[in-house]
Amino acid sequence: MTTETAEFHYQTCCVESDAESINALCDAAEDVSYEELVANCVGVDEWAVTKGYDIDREQGLVLEDDWHVSFCKSTYQGEPCYYIQWSRIEYIWLRQAPVAGWGYGSAPRNG
Repeated sequence: MTTETAEFHYQTCCVESDAESINALCDAAEDVSYEELVANCVGVDEWAVTKGYDIDREQGLVLEDDWHVSFCKSTYQGEPCYYIQWSRIEYIWLRQAPVAGWGYGSAPRNG
């Protein structure tokens, strides 16, 4: 569902960051719609599948319908970002090219 104009790529999550960066991220957060998130972020569907979501509404819960999940925009270490808060973990997309070999939650980016 990601559009060709999406500029934000998954970079890190709170578990791989530091408390100061995550506190600042959450303090500056603004809620956004699922539609805004996927219009700006690359790989949201792929991320959702890794968390057990259905992407075509045929077999189970889809990410955008899970009321336990938040979609936000903010800044992370001074850079604009979007993030998904899922299970109280912030998964962060930044306006940077993805780092080769990274999965969702597999390598740190501590600035």
